[in-house]
Amino acid sequence: MEPLEIEKNIPFKSNLLTSCLYCGTSLPATKAEHIFNSCWGGTHKTSRLICDTCNEDYSCIDSIFAPYTQFIMNAWQFKGERHQEIPSISTEEGYTIEKGGRPVINPKVDVIPLDDGRMKIKANLRSKSQARKLILDEKDVIEEKIGRELTEAELEEIREEIRNSEFVTGAPGILKINAQLCFDDEYRSAAHTLIKCLACFDPETAKSDLTKTIRDFARYSHGDWLEFAIEASSIFSFEDIFNTYSHHINSAVIYYSEFLGKIIGSLTILGRIKRWVILAHNYTGPDRILYVQEKVRSGGVIDRVKVNLREKNIPLVQTEFKPPSINQLVNEFYLLAKITMEIEAPFSNFLSSFKSAITRHTVINEYFLKEIVELYVEFLKIITNIENVEEIEQQIWESGLSDILSKFHDMEINEIKIQEELLFFFSVLIEKFR
Repeated sequence: MEPLEIEKNIPFKSNLLTSCLYCGTSLPATKAEHIFNSCWGGTHKTSRLICDTCNEDYSCIDSIFAPYTQFIMNAWQFKGERHQEIPSISTEEGYTIEKGGRPVINPKVDVIPLDDGRMKIKANLRSKSQARKLILDEKDVIEEKIGRELTEAELEEIREEIRNSEFVTGAPGILKINAQLCFDDEYRSAAHTLIKCLACFDPETAKSDLTKTIRDFARYSHGDWLEFAIEASSIFSFEDIFNTYSHHINSAVIYYSEFLGKIIGSLTILGRIKRWVILAHNYTGPDRILYVQEKVRSGGVIDRVKVNLREKNIPLVQTEFKPPSINQLVNEFYLLAKITMEIEAPFSNFLSSFKSAITRHTVINEYFLKEIVELYVEFLKIITNIENVEEIEQQIWESGLSDILSKFHDMEINEIKIQEELLFFFSVLIEKFR
């Protein structure tokens, strides 16, 4: 007999709920609630879990994970359902990190009156056209500071200075980002999502006395996040079942463990941000696992699996039931920001340019590979700080690109095996230059 019984696409049972998970108000609600937060790219909604009042009250912590998700969405250039555009990131040094991890200086004009009645204008701008527009838009401010109106000759002198000015460009260096993290609300939001996923497929447990303590914490902030948060890991992986190693996935795993006497939940946001939460103590039922996931921009499709374990005393979760420290959580945030901005954003830009190059060419030849080499070089320059372009190009060709040219010369680029080989070669280059 197999030790595991796996059931895919188990039926939704949320229609069995007749009252709100938290306050007992009759359902269905007039407004639908997202299973996975729309700020994380979730789109599936239901009115069968919580009432309008509870839904509205949760809106104050909807964006609690935004300091984390902004990096992932910016790097990989996508947005949540409620976002008007891909998140940009403000820095202390007067730069905005726009989509794809591209730092752009914020427009700024300083007017400094001089003792002799003249003025000095200092500007941080992106182009001469922007300089003309912004400085002349600030005409009233300039006149207020110098205590008189500008003459036409002075305005023309400003225009002439802009025409003759030279722009200084260069790398912005290390950029500092301010972020406010609230771990209590993070774990409330995580618990709320895990409870919703539980209620969709096991409403009886979600509404039972077993989960009342976590429901009161999630809804009313009763208790301290340190009582529910744990560091943990599991030997079970669901990524292989759905082939979903992705930053475009939100997922929840509920572990019912007779061995531990607990129900434990694990929430993963955009494949990167993970929070483990104790959902119930004194559990005495069978060992099983519930896995729920939603892909970003999937049209609300919820994938779900239930795993029944026929063998007893299997430690589904490895944990010492200790919460993560503040330093650990802060370091995780720092590492996420560093990896997404320094590695993933350039890689995302590379993939976008790679796909664009494929559409402009039809066959593998020297011209196509020359363009691909330029993309390789641009990425490697960013992650390695190597400035000698000729040296990088030579190593790229010597590392096997010449063999790829010989192997696939004049073959059509749209063949998947060719694209896969070029991307695999790219991964070899990253390892080589690392």
